[in-house]
Amino acid sequence: MSLNDIQLNGPLLAEMYGKYLIDSGQEAPSSHLKKNMVIYRDESQNKAEQKKLLISIIAACNLSMEEVELIDWNQAGKEITLEESLQKAPEKLLLFGLFPGTGIEDRSGYFREFNLGGTKMLQAPTLSEIAEDRQLKMKLWGSLQSFFNLEKP
Repeated sequence: MSLNDIQLNGPLLAEMYGKYLIDSGQEAPSSHLKKNMVIYRDESQNKAEQKKLLISIIAACNLSMEEVELIDWNQAGKEITLEESLQKAPEKLLLFGLFPGTGIEDRSGYFREFNLGGTKMLQAPTLSEIAEDRQLKMKLWGSLQSFFNLEKP
């Protein structure tokens, strides 16, 4: 293996280069190395309402938008792969909708935590399905409480 073949993941790069290469005394920005990532796939016509729901879910989990990277699966007309998302090495990844490569190929795997490549993951129905079904909202909330170690009332 040559030195050109070595690949470094995000957390290792952040550890190695925590400051700019030209020392200005400032910390390097680390917005691309967030601990939490949410990937959503929604074919809904009402994207503004779905985004509003997503933001309220994130807030209910006691997370700020600065702590979460949001990725629209169909971003700019190009589907991103789960592998590309995992290269950013998030600690937790929340998926809304079915995605290839997760091992969950049907709805029976929703609301179950699993690990993939060292990332703790939870897969849920699409945002539009959750918005329309009170039972799904309740199941999602129960799963999120466990996933994010939130205190149950």
